[in-house]
Order: sequence, then structure tokens, then C-alpha cells
Amino acid sequence: MNLIHHNKISTEQPRQHLYLFCVLRNEMELLPFFINYYKNLGISHFFFIDNDSSDGSRAYLNSLTDINIMLFHTTKNYRDANCGVDWVNSLLSQYAQDKYCLIVDCDELFTFDRSKFSSLQHLTNDLEKNNNNCVQATLLDMYPEQLNDLYKTGESFFNHSPFFDRYNSEDYLIQEPLLNNGYWLTGGVRKRIFGLRPIIHKYPLIKYNKNVTQMSLGYHFMEENGRITRTSTNITPHETQGVIFHFKFIKPNLIANIEERISRNQDWDDSSEYKTYAEVMKNNNKITFYDKTKSKRILNNSDLLEFFSAYRNHSTPSKPVVIVIAEDTSPADYGDIEKTLLNKNITSPIKIFDTPTNELLNPEHIELHRKTLSKIRKVQINSKRELIYEFFKNTSNSDFSVFLTKKSYHDNFDAFLKDKRITFVMLDQGSIDQGVTAERHQQITELFQ
Repeated sequence: MNLIHHNKISTEQPRQHLYLFCVLRNEMELLPFFINYYKNLGISHFFFIDNDSSDGSRAYLNSLTDINIMLFHTTKNYRDANCGVDWVNSLLSQYAQDKYCLIVDCDELFTFDRSKFSSLQHLTNDLEKNNNNCVQATLLDMYPEQLNDLYKTGESFFNHSPFFDRYNSEDYLIQEPLLNNGYWLTGGVRKRIFGLRPIIHKYPLIKYNKNVTQMSLGYHFMEENGRITRTSTNITPHETQGVIFHFKFIKPNLIANIEERISRNQDWDDSSEYKTYAEVMKNNNKITFYDKTKSKRILNNSDLLEFFSAYRNHSTPSKPVVIVIAEDTSPADYGDIEKTLLNKNITSPIKIFDTPTNELLNPEHIELHRKTLSKIRKVQINSKRELIYEFFKNTSNSDFSVFLTKKSYHDNFDAFLKDKRITFVMLDQGSIDQGVTAERHQQITELFQ
């Protein structure tokens, strides 16, 4: 990355600097309102990483003289940089030690409970007071009544896209608790319209410490020592949940923008999300998002409190699913796994243990995790075989459904047998091979059913 613009202004210094980091490409239509919104929110310093825009975004940012701004430019591949996260982590480590930082995209507007906190500074002061170092937030998809090209540069995003989906158990899914008080939430209007279950929680506000807080892909999780963590004594979220208003469908010529992203193919999972949008929009370029039973117009803070109250009253799944995958698992086996899980209508979160014969995970398995099981909600946990039972022994969950594939069923039987909390669900009779006898199959089935 090259620094191409650095503007400093003399202002009365706040008690705390509030930094914003944003990776962008071709966001000229959104930038004016985006910057104005965050100036009013209290951001003191803006850091932009422009991924070779061609629509005037870089020239516009380069011309700004009324804000503290550092503008960086790169032509490198977005996907190769962990979808921009590596670029952000690099700047955080250089410029943001012990600073409060917002990390957002140009179509994202962060907010919080205004009945408790009068400003972003007030919120970060409370984080400081309580020794918290991050705020978790729900990514709330906003949309117009019907897909249109009516947004005008500089106007409020809410004028164009004032609606969101109320919490409902049909389209939203609570996967599992995260860290102190958050939830891994998926779905929303993109499930209702496109059949997708995107992750819709993030960690947008952090007090950066390079020894503690690193961001993972999509900013959906935090990392410690290079590994995603869901329990930590070092990462301490504030009790207040934030909201990121997400204006995914606001840009004019949206279909052309989506097709351009597919053509570049630098997004996660081979741009599968954007391919789904394109396929649905191909058949209906005037999608009606509004639903009289699920849509709600955002009017004030109480609308957000209503949303949070609704989903917190729903319990998280009580029976996680674990899949243990042997090193000899084939593409056909993965198809059987997916079919079985879908037929059983599994809605619980899924943890995947791969059991390689050595310390290196088979690259083919990574691709199979990503491709073949893409319809299943999951966490990929790639582990050496001896760590699998350790997971069950130390977990706080009281019950599991465990799917075993072929050789892993045989190799891990004795360890699993020790823990009566685990409920085994066999994939199919095809598991009886690789030395697994019908007698043993019957034994484990009777014991854990």
C-alpha cells in the first residue's frame, strides 16, 4: 500500500482520538454521506484504503481538506489480502495502538443505544471505565420497498432504504453465543429474498492492541495469536450491543456493480454470494423487498431496542452438531454428509473436526469444506486427531449430536465412548467399513440413542 494523501487539520483535541478504517473500491456515490455521518458521530481521523477505484473515489478523497485523513492506494488482489482484513490489520498495527477504532465499509453506518449514550465519545469513555476493549454489533440489512436506482449522491442512506426485517425465527438464526454477551446471528432479509444465510454480526468498534486484538475475515470474529476465539479473558466486549445499518441494495446500477464483482472474482468463496444475487436479479430486476408482516421502517432508537429484545428472548440451539471427518473422506462422502444433514433438517451450529494423518490439513478437504458443505451453517475447526476428545472433555455444552465418517468413526470410538453426554447420530450404514463391524455399530447406536 502506498500513502498518497495525508491531510491534518488543527482542531480542539478530544479526550480520546476516534479512528475510522475503511477499505473501498468504486464508492464515489456513497462517500459524501458516509464521511459526513461519521464526522457527526465524532470520528477524528479517517484511514481509507482504496483498492484501485476507477469511478473518481480516490480523486474525491484526495481532495478533502476539512478532515484528518490518510489515503492509501493498492492494486493488489482483495481476496489475497484476506478480503482486505490484512491491509486493515497492517494499518492498525502502525497507527492505532491503544486507540478506539471503527472498522466499516462504505455502505455501513454504525450506531448504538442512544438512550444510554449521548455520543460515540460517551460510549468509548464507558468502555474505558469498565476495562472493555470492543463492541459487538448486529449487521442489520436495510432496503427500499423495491429495488431501484433512485439514490442521489450526498443524500441520507435512510431516505432510500428505510426498512429492515423484524426479528423472526424463520429468516434469522441464532447460531451460538459469542464471547461475553453476543450471539452469532445469520440470515435476515437476504435469507428471505435470496435464500442466503450471511453472518450478520461484527466487531466494528475496538480498542486496538496489537498484542490482543486482531480482526478475522469479514470482521465477524476476533483473533488471538492468529486463531479465531469465542472465549477469551483478553477480549472483553462491552455489555451494550451496537448496530451496523447495512445498505447493501442502495447503489444505482446495482446489477452492473454485482456483475463487475463477479467478473473480478476477488470476493470470499469464489464470489458465490454475488453470483446468487445475480441469478435472482436476472429473473426479477425489480425485486420487492417489502413484506407487510416482516418489514419495519426505522424511525428511532426504540425500533432497534425492539429488535434486540425480540431475538434475545429466543434461546440459542441446545444441541450443537459435531462432524468428525477422516483423512480418507472423499468428495462422494461429503455429498452424503450434506444430504443427511439437510434431510434431518439440522438447524444447530456445526463444528467440523478434520483428522489429518499429519499436522498439515489436506488442501482438498479445505475446498470440500468450503464448497460441498456450503449450505450448512458451520464452524471449521481443523484439528489434529488427539485434540478432538479434548474438545468434548472441556466444553461447557451438555449434549451433542456427533456425525462420524468412515475411518474417523472407528479411530475415535474409544475416546467418544468415555463421555456419556455425547449423542451419536450415524450418517448411514455406509459407515460400517474400514474395520468397523456391524456389531460395534449396533453397540454404539444402542448406547447413545
